[in-house]
Amino acid sequence: MYLRSRGYAPDTQCSYLCCIAHFSRWMRRERLDLKRFDEDAVARYLTEHLPRCDCEEPVRRLVHENRAALVHLLTILRARGAIAEPRKPHGQIEAELHRFDQYMRGGAKLHTG
Repeated sequence: MYLRSRGYAPDTQCSYLCCIAHFSRWMRRERLDLKRFDEDAVARYLTEHLPRCDCEEPVRRLVHENRAALVHLLTILRARGAIAEPRKPHGQIEAELHRFDQYMRGGAKLHTG
């Protein structure tokens, strides 16, 4: 429903659901509960699991596809209060990256100075 309402093609919706199912199996194997689902878990999955993935077919292994699917999942779960909001940035570099992320998501204006 979420992806359909945003105009995603049926094939993309299916691909993203397959990515989320693969991630879910990895979370279960890693014994990560939903409360620990955040950007750090996604980064670990994308950088540690996917490059060495030997999971049974069919699974989706493209990093960009998995990242996109999991960003949508983070958004949905946060909107429903199922997981915590992202942690606040610490330090100047993290703060700048956070502002850029917000800008790219359309949630803030980019201030250059």
